[in-house]
Amino acid sequence: MAKIRCPKCRSLDVEFMQNNRKGFSVGKAAAGGILTGGIGLIAGFAGKKGKNEYFCRNCNRTFKK
Repeated sequence: MAKIRCPKCRSLDVEFMQNNRKGFSVGKAAAGGILTGGIGLIAGFAGKKGKNEYFCRNCNRTFKK
């Protein structure tokens, strides 16, 4: 597994903070409901994953990967 490095100081002392995922989309849910019936409502949660956010303990910078 590759280690995450800070893009500013190149330190390996980084901490995972969160994943910035997109939330529920009303538009996708409505389209999914119309196209496939009730089960298509879960299409509102479909979509690409967001980027992971990290914090560098060395230079106190946050960054996304």
